Amino acid sequence: MQKVIFYTGTCFMDASLELINVLKNHVELHVLIEVTEKSKNQNVCDINELPENELFVDPQKVLSPKSFSFMEPFIKDTASTMFIAHKQSNILSNITKAHKIRKYISKIKPDVLHIEAILIRSALILPSILKFKKVFVTLHDPIPHLGEKDYKIEFYKALLFKLPNLKGLLFYSEFAEQQFKSFYKIESIRRINLKMEALSYYRNFQDKETYEKKHILFFGRMSPYKGIDVLLDAIPGVIAKYPDEHFVIAGRSINGYEINTEKLKNISESATILNKHISNHELVNLISEAKFVICPYIEATQSAVLMTAFGLKTPVIASSVGAFAEHINPERNGSLIQPSDPSALSARIIEFIESKVYDVLADNLKIDSALNLWTANTDILLHAYTQD
Repeated sequence: MQKVIFYTGTCFMDASLELINVLKNHVELHVLIEVTEKSKNQNVCDINELPENELFVDPQKVLSPKSFSFMEPFIKDTASTMFIAHKQSNILSNITKAHKIRKYISKIKPDVLHIEAILIRSALILPSILKFKKVFVTLHDPIPHLGEKDYKIEFYKALLFKLPNLKGLLFYSEFAEQQFKSFYKIESIRRINLKMEALSYYRNFQDKETYEKKHILFFGRMSPYKGIDVLLDAIPGVIAKYPDEHFVIAGRSINGYEINTEKLKNISESATILNKHISNHELVNLISEAKFVICPYIEATQSAVLMTAFGLKTPVIASSVGAFAEHINPERNGSLIQPSDPSALSARIIEFIESKVYDVLADNLKIDSALNLWTANTDILLHAYTQD
């Protein structure tokens, strides 16, 4: 049985847990999860406090009891699962920690390193990465989103692409693969497509069988590429016809992004803005109480927002950008519109309200949720791991 180190971070834990769950019974899987003070409550993790002087920390020791009980079924039967805790962060401490991580990895003597999250601190373990027989790297976003470019991460990615033992790049959509191919023009690296499916973890936070449908929802971090202005411009057309409809925009602004306050003036009674960190329980309630979710993105790769909504059986109206068209089937789970077109978005929202098609689409998603579609990735990954 192959030994695999699966290196990820809290930022991608919702998808990482799904892959861990399907891989753990087929390889000797050792999971390493980077966590920092800023990311300890990110994504599906709920950590009150990181230890002062421990680098490798058992999940049960730092996760809240409820969070651990939800995560345990996913990580149970892995060979090992540890958080890499970055309580303090400076150059000296990061170099010291990198040395300890390299020693930890050397003791395992893995056949494969699967880097699921490209994190800048992991660049310091590059000398150890060179010793691996096989390295695979997941590219969630081959090209940074508008307003989110990090030159340090881009430099680290460039180094990874030059590794002599890099055996493949993994993508969660055909769009992401084509984006990489067009931008980097590197033909020598094998490209492998995984299938992004509905994220099941968040169902743990549902405490009712049925929810009253109260609003139309946008959720996720607020950033220039998310098209929030498009949604704000679309809302007046909707409330002119359906004045009782209510919109919720929930998520924390990043990189200094600010919502256009002028656009909010005319819809203040019809829209609630929650510009803050949204806890898992609050997020699940917001999605479960939504008639449908809006993703009016200007550009995208694949979307964890989409897959979280699907995991909670909530249909989505999204712009036809990125990989949305690969996952949204108008007869099954949602609808696509042209990007940057408030009139088209307003018309589609009105169409959903009038027809109540969102109820039919939600029923379809309930049927799909009974299947663990992530298992389709097992054979893809095992085949990749065993190839020379």
